[in-house]
Amino acid sequence: MKEAFLKEEGTKFPGHTYVEALLKPVFEDQRDYLFDAMFALHRAHVLMLTEQKLLPGDEAEAILSGLTKLEKIDRAELKYQPQYEDLFFTLESKLGDLIGEDLAGKVHMARSRNDMGRECTVMC
Repeated sequence: MKEAFLKEEGTKFPGHTYVEALLKPVFEDQRDYLFDAMFALHRAHVLMLTEQKLLPGDEAEAILSGLTKLEKIDRAELKYQPQYEDLFFTLESKLGDLIGEDLAGKVHMARSRNDMGRECTVMC
């Protein structure tokens, strides 16, 4: 019985059922309904960080430029990938590919993924 379970679910987290029943549908909902809100929130947050002098202007410009490029991707091509867990981390990784991981990580300064999730829900 254990062998059958492991064969179906796998031996690494997240297991097949967890991915199919929760993580994939949540990712797809985020992609389909929160994508635009995430970018609006990222831009607003970067501007706030700059106004508060927590982020230098040149870094803000680079981040905003990267966000503009990233926002133009065909969101239908974004598929769930276990290493990223959700859309938040998927987009952070793609932004890092465009502008560098260190700079992309500054987008989340003083704001958690949970903060952003709440903000997206309120906006939508």
